[in-house]
Amino acid sequence: MSDRSGQVSGDEPAGGSLPARYGRRAIMLGAAAAGAGAAASLAGSGLAQAAPEAPEAGSAVQLGKSNKTKNTTVITATGGSGLSGHTSHKGSSGLVGIDDTTVKGSFGVSGHSAHGAGVIGFSTHATGIVGNGKTKGQSGVAGLDFCTTKGAHGLYGQSNNGDGVFGISFKGTGVVGQGNTSGESGVAGIDKAKSGGHGVFGQSHNGTAILATSANGIALEVDGKMKVKNAGVVSVPGGNKSAVVTHATVTPDSIVIATIQNPVSGVFIEGAEAAAGSFKITLSRNVASEVRVGWFILD
Repeated sequence: MSDRSGQVSGDEPAGGSLPARYGRRAIMLGAAAAGAGAAASLAGSGLAQAAPEAPEAGSAVQLGKSNKTKNTTVITATGGSGLSGHTSHKGSSGLVGIDDTTVKGSFGVSGHSAHGAGVIGFSTHATGIVGNGKTKGQSGVAGLDFCTTKGAHGLYGQSNNGDGVFGISFKGTGVVGQGNTSGESGVAGIDKAKSGGHGVFGQSHNGTAILATSANGIALEVDGKMKVKNAGVVSVPGGNKSAVVTHATVTPDSIVIATIQNPVSGVFIEGAEAAAGSFKITLSRNVASEVRVGWFILD
């Protein structure tokens, strides 16, 4: 293939000679992925037209036509990109790789790097890399880590001001994590902010924000302080034996746990009765001075 930089003429030379050669800045060729055997159709303007299979040795790649070969086409660059594809046509791709094999193990596009990124995608106004899958049990995008020691990642996401990893599903789970090693986690959330961050955040508009379940182990284990909004302290004034607490989440079926915070001899919690939007804490008798009672609501 010629390495001269020049424009390809729209007219082929007369006399049945080979098509005009062209420089690497203008080429769009049937793809090459060394070792992967992937092949891509060339796109000029509109659909590429079929061309007779040319001899293997010394054949020029033709613009706007289908170029066919039985062997791998290799492009080696020592001072730039081995292959660059560009398009300005809506819905088209700068570079396309297609795998037509009927068995697993081949790739539409394969990228390999000894010390950098095997494949990198960048977009100014859209998504850098998109993967689509239509087979049950398979993935639109899969990240695999074969490092023999800890510290690598099967899939890594980073964002300067947004979400490092974002998952959404219309009929399933947005993000799923599975772990098969004792002492490790299916999903781990780590917060390194100096204050005000969250290791794991769960939000639900009409359901359960975080669901913990375990058939044979512990569903939820907390190591540290626990803060909930369905808890607080109410004061029973002197001369009284009860106090009413208003709380929007309380229903008649709620369970209210109450404990006296400043014990008074002979005084104990007689009951904590839940109603719609409130609950009533009753002591065993009238108290001479204020008694503080801590409460916690369970549903």
